[in-house]
Amino acid sequence: SVLSSGVPAVDARWGGFASGAAYALVGPSAGGRLALALHAARAAVEGGARTLFVSPVATDALVAAARGLGLDLP
Repeated sequence: SVLSSGVPAVDARWGGFASGAAYALVGPSAGGRLALALHAARAAVEGGARTLFVSPVATDALVAAARGLGLDLP
């Protein structure tokens, strides 16, 4: 099955993410990797899926970044 990336433009372009797959988001600094990852994780959880989010960014910074995107992470 396919999960939403949480970003309609990304889903329209690439069709979302395959359920059960692992993805590495690569690109330049300030290229939107963290924003896409946070939106995708939130969309997966809201859709009833489980997700694992691995990042070198400290937890407090991830929560703050998510809050800045309008996402409320526990």
